[in-house]
Amino acid sequence: MAMPTTQEPPREAVRRWAVVLAVPAAAFVIGAVALPRPVPIGSTRSGASDRDLAGVVSRVTPQPRSKVDAVLGNAVRLHGADLPGAAVAGGDPLALRFYFESLAGLDQDWQVFLHIDAKQGSYRIHGDHFPARGRYSTTLWQKGEVITDQWTGTVPRGAPAGAYDVWIGFYIGDDRLPFSGGDDAVHDGVDRVRVGTIQVK
Repeated sequence: MAMPTTQEPPREAVRRWAVVLAVPAAAFVIGAVALPRPVPIGSTRSGASDRDLAGVVSRVTPQPRSKVDAVLGNAVRLHGADLPGAAVAGGDPLALRFYFESLAGLDQDWQVFLHIDAKQGSYRIHGDHFPARGRYSTTLWQKGEVITDQWTGTVPRGAPAGAYDVWIGFYIGDDRLPFSGGDDAVHDGVDRVRVGTIQVK
């Protein structure tokens, strides 16, 4: 008596193998299409898009209204600032713009300190902040980039009238980026740089 056989006809076997082999091939094709493009490290770490950094990062030499020449930590050159030309009063908005050039990479996230000090007396307006409103950490700065840092605050209503010097620098905790070159006349000896003067009325 002949035993039943489970062997498939050659044509059916070929068809089944063709199906099995076709699935991995399709998977490779789909995978290649679905893979995302590589994302620049800067975008991944900061969460900032090109739109977020528009007007913040460039490679054009800035032309600030109040020019200075100061290098901090052999890594950042301060070109100067745009300060208000007219006197401001208590309660008025105060907008300052600073221009930094990256000379070398920084491996720490430095914060900007901003001291607006009355020439007479000890009154100070504080404006410490992270550059570019925190959208572009100093660890991401690339050599040759010019970073425009906009700070906006309000003149305290109790601020005495008179002239105020605007001092700026970088710090982490108790450490400051040291003054390492440029015009000694704008350096106060404790790693602050004077970028100009404003008037409070």
